Amino acid sequence: MSEVEDRLTLETTQPFYGRYYTIVIEKCSAFLLDELNDSKMEDHPVALSFINSIIKNSLRSSDLRQIGRNPRFFMPKQAKVFQNQVETWPGFFTSSWIFQRGLYLIIDNISKFLSVESCLSLIEERRMRHDTNFVNREFEGAIVMANYGPHRTYKVHTIKWNMNPQEYIFDQGDERSRTNMVDYFKTAYQVVIKAVHQPLFEIRQKRQNIYLPPELCTLVGIPAKIRENKRIMADIRQSLFQKPPERISSIKDLNRLISNSKEVKEWDLEISLEPDTIEAKILKRPSIYQNNPHQEGGMGGMQQQQSTRSLDDTKILGTCVHQPVNFKKWAIFCLEKDVEHGEYLNDKFYQLSAERKFNIYVDYGDIVELSNKSGIEAFKEAIDDYYMKYVCGKDSKGRQQDKPKESKDLYFFLIIMPDSIKQEHLYTALKNKINTDSPVISQFVSSKTIQKYNDRIYINILR
Repeated sequence: MSEVEDRLTLETTQPFYGRYYTIVIEKCSAFLLDELNDSKMEDHPVALSFINSIIKNSLRSSDLRQIGRNPRFFMPKQAKVFQNQVETWPGFFTSSWIFQRGLYLIIDNISKFLSVESCLSLIEERRMRHDTNFVNREFEGAIVMANYGPHRTYKVHTIKWNMNPQEYIFDQGDERSRTNMVDYFKTAYQVVIKAVHQPLFEIRQKRQNIYLPPELCTLVGIPAKIRENKRIMADIRQSLFQKPPERISSIKDLNRLISNSKEVKEWDLEISLEPDTIEAKILKRPSIYQNNPHQEGGMGGMQQQQSTRSLDDTKILGTCVHQPVNFKKWAIFCLEKDVEHGEYLNDKFYQLSAERKFNIYVDYGDIVELSNKSGIEAFKEAIDDYYMKYVCGKDSKGRQQDKPKESKDLYFFLIIMPDSIKQEHLYTALKNKINTDSPVISQFVSSKTIQKYNDRIYINILR
């Protein structure tokens, strides 16, 4: 194997946005493909990225279409359409992983929901019944797929009602020539924008914001009016179901496609065509124990009688299967703009705890309000302050305690995650913080989820 220099320096020969660049590549890791089967995961994180890149390149060369940056590839030719409004694309997720038994290629079946109508059609339909603020809220944070070029996905920040493809002028190419969006799409993608006065999607990016015409975008996910139709949703769920033999067969077909690809053969990788097997034991179906009140003779009092049933009732969500416990105190942490949602949650919890007969009383919780510019650290500080003041409290002499008194009292924190902070980072940071420094029961819900006003969401939080 020939040695690679520790440092490579490359110079661009053509300007990029009017500038020349020097690219420096430094060697950070070295490994042999033959040795990966005997390696540990933590020893070669770069090796796994390398293997994943080979797999992704092999799939990009196939008829499958990648949506997003993750290794998720779909088969648009096998799409199923429902009510001419939403379609499902079957697909696969792939990844490599090092286990005790060696290096594995992981493949799983997935599906992607896409709106049949363009985003512009959805916007126009909403505008017939709602104002621009309502439509904005529906699309803020939505994922859309561009129906041109490599079909990339983007997260919508907002709709710019004061912009349109005809009047939006920007710099194009290395020569920085000025053009509008209509002419740019005609030249770059051979696509004609028909609605030249439509509003534009604003996409926030680190270097600069970009703008997309909704006419050429598809909403990733199920439109709201479809989610509200239980019959169509049942049909969609049924269409996604695969029997185990069908699922294994489709995975083996993809594995064979990857194994025979030019990219895999160039690196002399050998992939077993048969999936690995493990021994497993099917556990006995669990039973649910319920206390049922019944009338006794004589004194006429109500007593509890215990009964059991097998866990095979699909309508179990409407019942309580645990012993209900009241909270000593609970709080909602949210930004100023989400306070109204926190107040709505308070009302909903109170209402649903009575309606659903959970045998619990949900009192109104405290709402801890943070400024709209708050980040992860501000949430941590607010949780710390509340925990020290209301959970730990002070002793009889007025001294602040650093931990709560030993008791059976339970506390509950609900964090409404704003769209302005990356939710994966916020969840991980705050969950670790609460579990380590402020050990109370906690739940997280996105502000966009609360805005759906679906009772099932509130019941799930209550549980």
